[in-house]
Amino acid sequence: MKTLFPLLVLLFLFLGTGCVNNLTGDEIDEFEEEYGEGELSARIDGRSFRGRIAWAEKGENVDNSGLSALSIIGGDIRNDEDGEAIYIVALFESPTVPASGSYSMNEDCFDNDIPCVWGAYGFSYQDGEIDATFESDDSSPGSLVNLTYETYERDEGPALRGTFEMVLVSADDADVTLRITDGKFDVPISE
Repeated sequence: MKTLFPLLVLLFLFLGTGCVNNLTGDEIDEFEEEYGEGELSARIDGRSFRGRIAWAEKGENVDNSGLSALSIIGGDIRNDEDGEAIYIVALFESPTVPASGSYSMNEDCFDNDIPCVWGAYGFSYQDGEIDATFESDDSSPGSLVNLTYETYERDEGPALRGTFEMVLVSADDADVTLRITDGKFDVPISE
């Protein structure tokens, strides 16, 4: 499942953020209106990144398993074929997502104990196809994900704010890494 899950997540992420070549400018604008209430920013290998769309989703007592999940997504759509996105997911051995906490990737998120944190980054350039993906990988020296967050109430409903940092490994070449630092987010939560 470790190999399949990241691919499914990135497929959802890029389909969800409009990084496919069949979306029109109006469809991208509509998507940004619906999911653009949040903020997510970071430095990606030293380059400034600010997602124009950002949100969080939580699933509690998923399939009556006693587990819960929190996903934080932020992306930027430059036109109908170009974009990039950051995705963070935390899994908890509890039927509800904790209201706040600090978590780090430890062991293999999908084969060992939870709570665990997993992260990914990907981009599409000029063709609407996913050109590169990077993900956290506990078997690669130096790969890491750190996440700190707290929930709070906005006038519009529940929200999540916090910080993160990640060192991700290329899905194509384990010797290629990507460093994401100074990550911050303030996003609405969909339940």
